[in-house]
Amino acid sequence: MHSLYKYCPIYDFDKLDNEYAITNVLKNQVTFSTRSNFNDLFDSKIDFVIPDKSELKRTYSLLAGARKREFKNMFMGENGKRNFVDLKKRLNKKFDEYLFFCLAHKADNNLMWSHYANSHKGFCLEWDASKINAEPVRYQYKIATFELLDTIKMDFDLIDKDQVGLNLWDALKVKLQEWDYEGEYRFQLGDGMRHLIQEQNIKFALVSYEPQWIKSIIFGCRMDKRAIAYLDQHLPSHIKRKYAQEGMSKIEIVSKN
Repeated sequence: MHSLYKYCPIYDFDKLDNEYAITNVLKNQVTFSTRSNFNDLFDSKIDFVIPDKSELKRTYSLLAGARKREFKNMFMGENGKRNFVDLKKRLNKKFDEYLFFCLAHKADNNLMWSHYANSHKGFCLEWDASKINAEPVRYQYKIATFELLDTIKMDFDLIDKDQVGLNLWDALKVKLQEWDYEGEYRFQLGDGMRHLIQEQNIKFALVSYEPQWIKSIIFGCRMDKRAIAYLDQHLPSHIKRKYAQEGMSKIEIVSKN
């Protein structure tokens, strides 16, 4: 995949300097959001499954010596119930702090233009997909599940730590089937990018990027000419100017000289 796309709204064409999406693109920054700021209540929510007694006994049998006693004290009996509930809370709190940047895989998605670009009045940015390690979201009819016992097995060296991390990341990329029209790709802000954060609160962070990562801007079908002229004047010349047009029952993306 060579490109990914970010749909952006514009609301007030009389005050373009105050428009959030325009300010971001001119400052070479994007908004990463926590899952609590997503518009879907169930996006990235995980059903953490507490193990039953038989599962705990099987895990207990795999351990020996001090590790066996430690496991029993921590995770079996009444202590175990409390500790698993506490672990569930701690994991949810940790994942609530993660920051994500979401893109789409198509620029001619009529629903995305309608829902995320203010009914075609906004614009869409074409990103160089090779510059961002975004992965596709998986759509299914129920939220993701994850066995809490796997995190304990990881701590006791019974299963591979990297695999548990991958399984958790897969769970965080699940959305309900009704959203599959988005064709979403998701990029998580890693520790190595923290220095790029310009502003942050509990729900989002503004993160800077290199201007060369944007390949083109696509102006919406209903975008005001003032906004088109404003962006055309202020954006770098390497960013190609394209236009979304109303075709016969579909959106068409064209370039104009």
